[in-house]
Amino acid sequence: QNLLGTHNLGRVYYEPIKDRHGNVLVVTIREVETLYSFFNGKWMQISKLQSQRKSLSTPEEPTALDILLITIQEILNYQKRSQQRLSPGLYLGYLKLCSSVDQIKVLVSQRVPNMLCHVKIRDNSNISKDEWEWIQNLSMVENLDSMELSLDAHTHLFLYDLQIAVKALLKQINLPLHQAKHFRLYTQEVLELGHNVSFLLLLPASDDVCSAPGQSNPYTPHTGFLHLPLQMFEL
Repeated sequence: QNLLGTHNLGRVYYEPIKDRHGNVLVVTIREVETLYSFFNGKWMQISKLQSQRKSLSTPEEPTALDILLITIQEILNYQKRSQQRLSPGLYLGYLKLCSSVDQIKVLVSQRVPNMLCHVKIRDNSNISKDEWEWIQNLSMVENLDSMELSLDAHTHLFLYDLQIAVKALLKQINLPLHQAKHFRLYTQEVLELGHNVSFLLLLPASDDVCSAPGQSNPYTPHTGFLHLPLQMFEL
């Protein structure tokens, strides 16, 4: 902070950069509106910095600084995508965790890494009393078709929108519908994120919500997604 002349160092990148020499870089990203002067330093275009720096390492064993310069555009893209704000509405999010020896990570999309994997159910973020009662009763119903017959027109439309959202979300995470037969809807609360954005959560079976180290899990997609440390995601 003293070196840069600012208390605001920006947001921490979710993954420290490490090399085989034991070096670790903790990267922070901050976008400034105007360039300001600071002690013993100057501003330089990223492309110029990348072209002028002479690497002292080999391609097989790059230093942490070389890795930073190679991946800097990827880091900036991540920062830009992380600042996206969802439009108002009710969303269905997919909660999937995996654990390692020292941390828990959450599955997010590379396109919107500041949110759980999600699809929009509708533009109205509020859930009516009748809709919430129907959600509460879901876990006690064995035959959804019989329950559907007793719904009023508005709640029936909500059921239809939710079914469409579930199918779209499963398609997004590359999971066939038959593999999700034990998935559950979180019925304890609606998550209200502010700015008229609210979430319902779709969960795998209780034993599969969080994968243990080395555990094979069919509910985790492999492309187009990130596993963010839970502490970074909460920030």
